[in-house]
Amino acid sequence: MGIIKNIFITLILFSLNIFAYFEYWFEMGQSATDSNKKIEYYTNAIKNWRTYDGEENLSLAYLKRAEVYYEQKDLQKSTEDLNQAIKYNPKLIEAYFLRGKIYLETKQYDLAVADLQQVIKLDEYDEFHKSNGGITYFYLAKCYFEKGQQKESLETIKKSLEFNRSNYEYFFLKAQIYEQIGEPEIALEDYTTSLSLNPKNIEAYLKRAKLYISKNDKEQALKDLTEAIKLDENRLDIYILRAEINFSNKKYVDVVKDLSKVIEAGK
Repeated sequence: MGIIKNIFITLILFSLNIFAYFEYWFEMGQSATDSNKKIEYYTNAIKNWRTYDGEENLSLAYLKRAEVYYEQKDLQKSTEDLNQAIKYNPKLIEAYFLRGKIYLETKQYDLAVADLQQVIKLDEYDEFHKSNGGITYFYLAKCYFEKGQQKESLETIKKSLEFNRSNYEYFFLKAQIYEQIGEPEIALEDYTTSLSLNPKNIEAYLKRAKLYISKNDKEQALKDLTEAIKLDENRLDIYILRAEINFSNKKYVDVVKDLSKVIEAGK
């Protein structure tokens, strides 16, 4: 009797064909660790989707595959999948967020702004922003900055800081904005805060050094340039800038040392 029961169960499972189930392949994709396997499983899930599986689940499968493509730096395929994800679920915040991020990275700023604004609109109770530390506002602020809309950029980066004040990039961008709108003192403060959060940010040292130069504070500028060189001894532009300051200070030995480094690198 037991043998007959087992055969009966096997026949039922075979007839159901579990391998044709959307849910089976989607869960396989979720549990896989290899990125190519993830793509294979999510693709199978999409192929085996049926109306009764629900369009929101199909949207989620496209999103998950898009995330893998993004990790593989295949931005075109990732964008195509995100378009599909949004088609089947126009309220999927994560899809707008990732697509907006891709548009930002590919310098399609108007498209990025549209998607990131949609994220903000859909996240009515700020749950998404709280979970990711306000990074949507940061990306949006970067878009405005690149578009030359410094007023909007400043308002937006301040919003991101309401969610997270420990991200050095937020203060770095805020400093750049203040520098652009002619507020060097505030910019200095923000570069300093950014460096306190990440002392390995070469660009922050370089930008702060240039502000010190504009204030004729050559001593502080030299300190920042020296710190930057410690972090990257191959940045020849920093050697040249330090040589210019030392030349104005009549420290010709130091000038020769820095310029020799530049000449040696050019050989």
